[in-house]
Formats: sequence, C-alpha cells, structure tokens
Amino acid sequence: MVLAIAMFVVVGYFAVKYALPERTFTLKGVRRITVVGNYLVPSSELLSLAGLDSPSASEKLRPAVVEKELAAHRLIRSAKLARRGNTVVLWVAEVRPYFRTIMGGKKYWLCRDGELIPMDAEADFGHPYDALRQCVSLRLAGMQLLEDPAMVSLILYTAMRLEDMLPHSFAEMRVDLRGNIQLVTRSGLVAKIGDTEALNEKLADLPHVVRMARNTPNAVLAEYLDENHWVLKIVRR
Repeated sequence: MVLAIAMFVVVGYFAVKYALPERTFTLKGVRRITVVGNYLVPSSELLSLAGLDSPSASEKLRPAVVEKELAAHRLIRSAKLARRGNTVVLWVAEVRPYFRTIMGGKKYWLCRDGELIPMDAEADFGHPYDALRQCVSLRLAGMQLLEDPAMVSLILYTAMRLEDMLPHSFAEMRVDLRGNIQLVTRSGLVAKIGDTEALNEKLADLPHVVRMARNTPNAVLAEYLDENHWVLKIVRR
C-alpha cells in the first residue's frame, strides 16, 4: 500500500513537472528556437528582444521576465516562452491594426478590437501597412470618443461599411465630440451624415449620393436632411 502511494506521488510529480512550463531554464541541449504567431513583428526582432538571438547555452532564462518585456512592445498583446524538450517556443499574440487614425495632430492605428496604438511613421510601411493606408482614415475630435465602447463600435462599423460599399473611395471620416460624422471622398466631396441615428439607412444611400455628385458639375457638399432627402451644394466657378 505504501509503495503504491509512493509510486502515485512520483508519477504525479513528473506529470505536473512536464505538463507545466518551467519557471527558469537554460538552452543547454536546445536544437531549435521557434517563433509562433507573429505577423507584424519580424522573428529576428522578437528573438532579440527575448535575448534569444545569440544566447549562451548555460544562461538561465526566466520566461515571466521575457514575456513581460515582450508584452510592452506596442504591437504585442501577450507572449509566452517555454521549453519543450530540445525546442524552445516563443508564442506571441499581436494587435491587429486596421484604420489609420489622426487625433490631436498625432497618428495612431485603431485596431479591430477598438485598441488604439501609436503609429511609427518610420517603421510602419510595407505589408500590411501600405494596404491599410488605402482605406479611409479616421480623424477623431478627441480621446473621449474611444472611452465609450458603443461609439468605438459605431466608428469601426461605419469605416468597414464604407470600405465594403465603396472600396478606397473615401479619404477621411471625421467624427466630432457629439458623434456627428462627415465623410470626405478622394475627389474632395464632403458628405455630412450627422449623428448616428438611422446610420444604416444613411450609409446605404451613399453609393447613390456619390454617383449623383459625380454627375453634378462643381458639387462639393452632400448633406443628409431626412430619410428622403439629401441636398447637394454647388460652387459656382
């Protein structure tokens, strides 16, 4: 009976030991270091931040410290470092930038989940940033707009609808502190939508309104009045 209990304890110890990541480990005997989950940040940069670009085999790595340092990166939401036999795996979960956002003279990326991250004007080029710059940019009147989850959802929803209905047709979407929306096409037409009431109906009208403006010489403004009326303003030249 005592032997059976002892065997149970030993088996349980090793099961837990190998099921859970070690708190510290060295690279002695490691044959491969793998990065998983990165899309925006190069593997070489992540390995450098983690101290795995040219490590000593005897150096002790502390996963919790490495994970905390990586999570401080503007593009990394979370990280996990673990050794599995002769392999070290670095898992990362990145943010997903979606719309270029301008606020208070500063530039950001608004992510799909509503998170706002600073834009790096020197580094954020190439894939996927060049493609994102072809989409409508958001010009927000203040950070207060992003403190309301419902407003964040409406902003993202509107921008996505614009790109779905009229891809790359709009240069800017402007939102004031009251939630009123103005759209600016790449040709310079300003479309005043107003508040978010009846938003779906207003957005559904936009393809027709844009076509109407294109066929109206010197049209510079389209303003929503009610469910049956948009008005075009013309500049005489």
